[in-house]
Amino acid sequence: MEVNFITGGILILCGLLVKRFPNLIAGYNTMSKEEKAKVDIDGLSSMMRNMLIGLGIFVILWQWISMSLTLGVWADWLQIGIIAAVVIFMLIKAQSYHT
Repeated sequence: MEVNFITGGILILCGLLVKRFPNLIAGYNTMSKEEKAKVDIDGLSSMMRNMLIGLGIFVILWQWISMSLTLGVWADWLQIGIIAAVVIFMLIKAQSYHT
């Protein structure tokens, strides 16, 4: 139970850090200066921040809701599916910031 609260906190922290330190974005830190110049890092880091903070809040709220309503195991699988879908969306959306 507490794992979801910790995970949500870590996701929120990562979201805040990725905006301040864009080199934390996987792949961006290994790019050459020429390749980095082709990336809209302000837009990419803002999108990553918003999505990670949103995921963190979702994980915390989902845990609170599922504890309150005593939902079954299916709720855990639904949460995993939603998180996977958001991560896939982030990967696809991140490609649009590379010109």
